[in-house]
Amino acid sequence: MYVAHDYGLVRIVHDGSPFVVRYDIRVEVFQDGEWRFYDGYNSLNDDYAFSQANDSAGRAIKEQAALASLEPKQYMQDFLIHFDCGARGDFLYSFLVDKTSKKFLSPSSRHKIHTLYLWKHLQPDEFELENLKKVLSSIDKIKIRISSLANLAQVVYNHILKIPQYPVNNVFNAGIELYNYNMAIVEIYKYYDYIIPFNMLQDIYTLHHIYETINGRQSEQIDAAKSSLSLQKKWSSCDDEIMLRDFQKLNNISQSIDGDISSVFIKNFIK
Repeated sequence: MYVAHDYGLVRIVHDGSPFVVRYDIRVEVFQDGEWRFYDGYNSLNDDYAFSQANDSAGRAIKEQAALASLEPKQYMQDFLIHFDCGARGDFLYSFLVDKTSKKFLSPSSRHKIHTLYLWKHLQPDEFELENLKKVLSSIDKIKIRISSLANLAQVVYNHILKIPQYPVNNVFNAGIELYNYNMAIVEIYKYYDYIIPFNMLQDIYTLHHIYETINGRQSEQIDAAKSSLSLQKKWSSCDDEIMLRDFQKLNNISQSIDGDISSVFIKNFIK
């Protein structure tokens, strides 16, 4: 990989052969201490890939500038979102802080913890339940957990769409890892203030409720949120037969999850 153009918080990179990778030309933005995929093009299939990448980088630069110009907002309640890969934590974060944009970019990590971040920065023994209980108890914020249990297939599919270089041959294993992790920490769900099943992020009432809890007023971003939700591609639309079978297996697992766990989600949400 090499960086073709570096614009500070935005860059264009060339990586891999267009015969092998989906996007050999990528536009990336720097967020939360790492470079994230913004847009991508394949130079083999698109004669205008390079010029389109330049145009896309220009849009990303404008979005970053617009986000940087926003004044810090005072919230009635401080909050922290814990979410898994593909569980749309960035979407919920952007909605709650009125920074809704086309791609729901989130420039701050003060309000959110990604499960991958925990895996990278905690020692194995720190992942013990008792230790997590202490960590959660010490956080003086409204703690929101987006659970992937009931929607494993969709969450993994979202992650693949967001990270094109994701190893697609590990679709089922990735889902099982998510399942095992979520099941392992069910015991500490009571330490969160809200447990939101991923599919409930599609529910406008849920978004209204959480927003009003945090901000003490109604959101003006509902239409933008609806628009984003309507664009979400479903796992069932995957055109790869092998991957589709894996997604179906994950979906079957989600549907077989014990009903008592679902009732815990609802009780935590409406309390």
